[in-house]
Amino acid sequence: MERFLILLALGLVSLAIGTAGRYRYPIKEGSRPDQFFERFQLAGNVAAIGVELLLPPVTVFVGLPLLAYTAADLQLLAVIIFQVQLPPVQTFRPGTSGQHSVEKDNLRRTRWPYQTAFALGYFFLVAYVFTIFARYF
Repeated sequence: MERFLILLALGLVSLAIGTAGRYRYPIKEGSRPDQFFERFQLAGNVAAIGVELLLPPVTVFVGLPLLAYTAADLQLLAVIIFQVQLPPVQTFRPGTSGQHSVEKDNLRRTRWPYQTAFALGYFFLVAYVFTIFARYF
């Protein structure tokens, strides 16, 4: 069971990296394929929460279980804030006044808080798996 959960955790991380790479392809934002990948990624986050909560008790708390629980907290935060969209963090923001300005309502918004939270969650999951991997393989 431990091996299965460890491999499942690594598989979820791989799928998350693969679906996060969809931005490299010409998929229009808000299109059906984009929405599919968003939902797929969100389902992976929910599955990762279960794996992160089950892995420490199944492995008899070997390694640093705090890493797995931190990962689960971050994944849960990501699922909760999924709908939050904020302007990208930039050194220089586009002007909202002047000839070549962009109105505040038209500034592009992204889900960077969600993406940051789930990426950190997967980072902590991989860190935990590395602390227990040698014992089970």
